[in-house]
Amino acid sequence: MQVGKQQLRIDEARRFTEEALAFFEQTGHPLAIGVLVALMMGLRASEVRLREVRDLDGDGKYLWVEKGKTANARRHLEVPELLRPYLRRLAQGKPPTELLFGGARNGKPRGHQRLWEMVRRLCQRAGVPLVCTHSLRGLHATLAVQSGAASHVVAASLGHGSFAMTQRHYAQPASVQNAEIGRASC
Repeated sequence: MQVGKQQLRIDEARRFTEEALAFFEQTGHPLAIGVLVALMMGLRASEVRLREVRDLDGDGKYLWVEKGKTANARRHLEVPELLRPYLRRLAQGKPPTELLFGGARNGKPRGHQRLWEMVRRLCQRAGVPLVCTHSLRGLHATLAVQSGAASHVVAASLGHGSFAMTQRHYAQPASVQNAEIGRASC
């Protein structure tokens, strides 16, 4: 894994989000919402692709991740208010085991490449730098640290056992330093 992948800036992330929502409204393509789940909730690409309808719980308030890349990947996360109606729409009328963000023609989860292509398409449409799906997860970590979230909470939301992994591969170093300085001066 490459350390320090380019991340969108806050205004760029807003334009990316607006474009993703507009693209979904125009096309109904579920991956437009899937990439926002990566950005706003910090899910790995595989965690987005493997979500089933039953993983959306509490009328769209929670998203469950039963398993993932590591033992710490098992978690349930609160869905941001903005995403709830879109996720409910994607789940509406589908059986519990159907993939929330759609599958390939053979019924299996879409390949990682499809999610990356959606990110690239939305970056181009929004006029922001091209980033990968993984950098959306990094931006989630960076913004969480900047907003003052406790390091162990940020790590847990990403499915990490400790903040060391989050700090090393996701959150921008300056954000971590600024958060530490801010906590020390309180």
